Amino acid sequence: MTTRRVVAGLLFVGAVAYSSWVLGPALSPGVDTLRGFASELAALDQPHGVVFRTADLATGILVAVAGTVGLWRLSRGWISAVAWVGAILFGLATVADSRMPLDCSAGAVCPASDAQDLHAVSSFFAATGGVVSMVALLVLAVRRRWPGWLRGFCIAAVTILLAGTAWTLVATALQDTHDVWLGVGQRTQLLAMSAWLTALGLSVVGPGARQRVRGST
Repeated sequence: MTTRRVVAGLLFVGAVAYSSWVLGPALSPGVDTLRGFASELAALDQPHGVVFRTADLATGILVAVAGTVGLWRLSRGWISAVAWVGAILFGLATVADSRMPLDCSAGAVCPASDAQDLHAVSSFFAATGGVVSMVALLVLAVRRRWPGWLRGFCIAAVTILLAGTAWTLVATALQDTHDVWLGVGQRTQLLAMSAWLTALGLSVVGPGARQRVRGST
């Protein structure tokens, strides 16, 4: 039981740390919440960028450790293993993300640099790890008939992620010609990721956790 509580605790704290973007309007009012990427909050030209970079670093470390312990001690079957491996990939990529921030926010005159390209790559792997883990968790929830509230939580996280992803893709394609609130779409994605980390934590300590872990395939 102690291992499950430790893993869940790491994931819960990671979910909170990954929500640091909610402090954006207070700490970095220059970054447009409705239209700017959340990663701009951690840019090197932002006065409080270190706060957001540190939050991402903490998230990455916490989730990578939780994923490693979960894979080692709690994984039962390949779908469960995929969920934990996805969490590890998300964690490691988020650590890399925090160490390779943007040079400046979109509102500043900032030439293209290798840092921007590396940040894009690490962000891609972080998102990929999160999506893979989230889908695997949803499959487990449905196949093993987890409690309705937990299945609903997983379904909600995936639904929010799909909505946020679609919004972000459309907004990115149209941002030069239409004002479609790109920042809201991307922050919806981040909200889904925090919900996934919370759901993953609940899956190992919620009611019936011992049976769910043993019965995972």
